[in-house]
Amino acid sequence: MESSEWAIFILVALIFYIPAHILPPVLLTILYSSAEKVGQRKRVIKTITDCLVTIVITVIVVAWMWNETGELLMWPFMLALLPPYIRVWKLRRLTNV
Repeated sequence: MESSEWAIFILVALIFYIPAHILPPVLLTILYSSAEKVGQRKRVIKTITDCLVTIVITVIVVAWMWNETGELLMWPFMLALLPPYIRVWKLRRLTNV
């Protein structure tokens, strides 16, 4: 990957992917845990951590796949959206909202 490609990749990740990957799960976590103020901050921190870990793993996988498969690069990003939403879904089932 050339330096200009890396710059574009990082710019797209910062502008689009990171906010789109973190904000909805965090907002849903706040929404579903608003009835229980105790532990809400802990749940939000766990959700943010989960999102950041999946982002780091996804960026590593995409950087590794960059030269081999151009058309498949979107799949890791889409699959990385699942773990944070699974956490939110489990929280929703736990709180019965």
